[in-house]
Amino acid sequence: CNWDPNRVFRKCPNPGQGMSCCPPGSLPALEIDSYAAKGAEIDLPGVEGLKAYVIGEEGKPAVIVNYDVFGFGRPAPEVGGGRVREVCDLLAASGLYVVLPDYYRGDNVVKAGKADSGEAIFGWIAEFGVADTEAVVKASVSFCQSKGAAKIGAIGFCWGGWLCMRSASSPEIDLSCIVLLHAAPGAEGVVGGSAEALCDTVKLPTLNLPSNQEPPEVLPGGLFEKKMGEKGIEYECVYFEDMAHGWVTRGDMADANTARDVPKAIELTKAFLHKHLK
Repeated sequence: CNWDPNRVFRKCPNPGQGMSCCPPGSLPALEIDSYAAKGAEIDLPGVEGLKAYVIGEEGKPAVIVNYDVFGFGRPAPEVGGGRVREVCDLLAASGLYVVLPDYYRGDNVVKAGKADSGEAIFGWIAEFGVADTEAVVKASVSFCQSKGAAKIGAIGFCWGGWLCMRSASSPEIDLSCIVLLHAAPGAEGVVGGSAEALCDTVKLPTLNLPSNQEPPEVLPGGLFEKKMGEKGIEYECVYFEDMAHGWVTRGDMADANTARDVPKAIELTKAFLHKHLK
């Protein structure tokens, strides 16, 4: 991974404390000023009015990238997104076809004015319910298949990690594996479920990369690991004990530990995806 040490960023409001998505003390949004994304925005077929960022060679294995509550990552002065497009570009450079759907349709928690209240965020993310998000995932899978991808994986940050777990629980979504980067299974509570129940429904090989702020279910030795072991499904958990929730897309690369662990997380993600998508 090659990260530009001269990148300019601004920190945006932190999500409200007490929400079931981002834990208290998690990193705020990171607004990137200087990164020039290498892909293109398209209209995603099958979902009216929804954009996707795409990059990579057609015919390669594909990965769907599910962002966090800070959204799609358009260039400044747009707020939010952090390094999510840079992550997409790095995955594509490793030989994957990458699709980043804009589930929030141009919105994010900061633009919506919901970032300062846990209750407000709770209501806001509930607007993007199971039926809508699953429709977007299915459309993304179909799009990847139309571009020649024989196998497709998914990765997700925070809210996007919850969506990965949901997708990996559905027999109607044709994925081969998932990667969770500081995932938020507690977001299942927004749709009337529980993190505990969600951990018991995942049916795909999973790489889990939690920070020290994630809920106990997804930490090493937690319920998720136990349930995956009981089902005999491949599960790897690499614990980033020095990191806060959100570090991969929102951590300050001027910090030595973050500069060490962001590339490590990306390399682990690439290796796991290539293992299961070849």
